[in-house]
Amino acid sequence: FPVTISGTNVTIRDDFNVSSITDNGTGDYTINFASALSSANYAIVGSAGGGGANVNPRIVGPSQANPTTTNLRITVVEDAGNLDDMAYVSVAIFI
Repeated sequence: FPVTISGTNVTIRDDFNVSSITDNGTGDYTINFASALSSANYAIVGSAGGGGANVNPRIVGPSQANPTTTNLRITVVEDAGNLDDMAYVSVAIFI
């Protein structure tokens, strides 16, 4: 299922089984699932952009915590490796 986030004001643009997003700081988000997944062994694909002058933004996940059946913590970094809030963050999870 996919989720699209506005990272600059941390709102869910579109969701599928996502109940909320927790802003843990600059470029650091927890995606909370509405219904628990059947397993924490899922694949994560993501993209990010719209950060102004920053190029090559990327999602690095999971971040600081292993994925669980109820949430996933991700980070978004810009090309220099610094955490950054991008205007568009998209994540797809395959289980």
